[in-house]
Amino acid sequence: METNVQFKLIRSLGIAGLVLGVITLLISFIPCLGAYAFIPGVVTIGISTTGLVLARRQHMQKTILVAGLIIALIGTATSFGWALYMNNVMSKDAIEENIGTENGGSDFSGQDDVKSLLNESAAKDSIKREASEQDSLNALRQDQKESK
Repeated sequence: METNVQFKLIRSLGIAGLVLGVITLLISFIPCLGAYAFIPGVVTIGISTTGLVLARRQHMQKTILVAGLIIALIGTATSFGWALYMNNVMSKDAIEENIGTENGGSDFSGQDDVKSLLNESAAKDSIKREASEQDSLNALRQDQKESK
């Protein structure tokens, strides 16, 4: 009688692990919601692992438990990937937003920033050249006045 109860328990854990694993996998592929599949994925991994331990002790079939565990691991890994991706996107948006507000509230555009820096540098060089030419002309005029 006890073996029949354990058999039903292990089979129930296997079915629950497989169903939750498939749900985890399906949710993990939905954009923006995929990161939340991590929670049922961890629960499914726990259920499937518990079932595997019990099945190994009783020398019972582990096929459904292993399938549920593998599917849950794939779904959990996918949801973890979504979480990393969303974190990366959010941090880039925050950086771009901060740079944009530092530049007087304009949108961030790397090419425009480089162009404006180059234009400023060219303008400064032009002013320096004009000042140098003016100094040279003044020196030349003074030499001409002195030589007369």
